[in-house]
Amino acid sequence: MAGTLDRHVSFHWRAFAIYAGLGPPVGAWLLLTILLIPEMISAQNPIEALGLYLGMVFFSLLFTYFTGGLQAIATGLIAGFVAAFGDGRVGWWTALLAPAVVGAITYLILASMGSKDPGFALTLGVTGIAASLTLKLLFNRTFSTPQISHP
Repeated sequence: MAGTLDRHVSFHWRAFAIYAGLGPPVGAWLLLTILLIPEMISAQNPIEALGLYLGMVFFSLLFTYFTGGLQAIATGLIAGFVAAFGDGRVGWWTALLAPAVVGAITYLILASMGSKDPGFALTLGVTGIAASLTLKLLFNRTFSTPQISHP
């Protein structure tokens, strides 16, 4: 068609920013919720347990980027590049598989360093997948909008 610009799909910077910025706090919130809900249910004083839970979540958010920052950046890079080489969107499969790849690479790195316990890598991988799918659910419109650049 005359008058239209040739469109090129580019790296999905918005998805990368969402993963890098919100991935670690969302992952920490999900992990702490899964770990602390049984304790809250069995607590003698539920109000005190809720206060402790909220305090732990708030305090842990200060340190989430130390434990999950590299994972979130790597997941965002993978998702952004998959979108760039695809149709410009970050789909559900990408949101599922990108953190799984990062978790597998983490396991391989730890195994090459002599670690025999896959627990840390498995926890990071599962938490990354849960956080990624949560971010995809929350930001579906942003992830589903192609990142287009005009030459």
